[in-house]
Amino acid sequence: MCSMIAATTAALRDLLRSQILQIAPDMADLVVTAEAHGRARGGRSVPQFNVFLFYVPADRALRDRDLAAAREVAVPVFGATLSYLLTACGRKGDDADLTGHRVLGSAMAAREGKQLRKASAPESLRIVRLEMAAFDMATICGSFQTPCQLSVAYVIGPVLIESA
Repeated sequence: MCSMIAATTAALRDLLRSQILQIAPDMADLVVTAEAHGRARGGRSVPQFNVFLFYVPADRALRDRDLAAAREVAVPVFGATLSYLLTACGRKGDDADLTGHRVLGSAMAAREGKQLRKASAPESLRIVRLEMAAFDMATICGSFQTPCQLSVAYVIGPVLIESA
């Protein structure tokens, strides 16, 4: 079921919106998107948080582990780790009021060390901050030919994807 990636992204987007609003209820106009990094802002002038899936490597633990249970089913399973770039923007493009900083801080506080539970998944998925050097973050932003924005990277997994 290839929709597991889309379901995970949608669950993360929805969960972050609800948890940011619990921490910062004054941001009722917050928009949480799951769009390409360079196009996410789209001229909006409200607080925004974007969830962008930028890398999907094979999950090392599942790759090296015997998937006996998976072999019992007719459809092969691929274990992946989903790497997301989470980007916050303030009410205006320059973020002079530091709203983007509040959005990012609220999201990080809401997610730190938590599990992502999805109705379509048999178990919860672990969410872990991905430590990145400033150079690596600049490289990711540069690949989209956009200026660096207020961002943090997280990995979620393992996600089991059935092969077609």
